[in-house]
Amino acid sequence: SFQRFTETWALLERCAATGLFAPRSQGGIFAPTAAEDLAKGARPLRVCSLGGGPGYELLAYDWFARYWTQVGGKTNLLS
Repeated sequence: SFQRFTETWALLERCAATGLFAPRSQGGIFAPTAAEDLAKGARPLRVCSLGGGPGYELLAYDWFARYWTQVGGKTNLLS
């Protein structure tokens, strides 16, 4: 449902604001250069859904990861 998608997106925004999606070199778990991390032997980030439905949470994560990469990891695009 759209509600599960938006709740997941909001959760991902809060996680990003706390630095969880910072590059791995800065202690985060997400990096736009994940291919380079894999080449160095890093384990890939795995995401799962416990919602029991068609996976709106996973869709939200996928779209958020693409969005986060495009904006360069900025939590506030106005600054």
